[in-house]
Amino acid sequence: MEINNKNKKYFEGVAYEYLQKHAKYVKRVAEEEAPDYFYETKREMEGVYGWFNCEGKEDKYMLPIYVTGWYFEKETDYLEFLNLIGQ
Repeated sequence: MEINNKNKKYFEGVAYEYLQKHAKYVKRVAEEEAPDYFYETKREMEGVYGWFNCEGKEDKYMLPIYVTGWYFEKETDYLEFLNLIGQ
């Protein structure tokens, strides 16, 4: 999947380059199906009028949560990325 400028705004410089080399971008995966080494960038629900950001509203709506973010196959790559962004 090609990464567009909308996704790039979250990660500038070295961290973004690291993601392109070591991770795969996944969009709208059911929260319970998210992989182990997953860095979440967005939480959404699908309502009557379409998709909406549900951060902080999880308890308000009785809808399934979907996450978007980056998936790492190796734990070492995931931990190195977290270190790179200071988490």
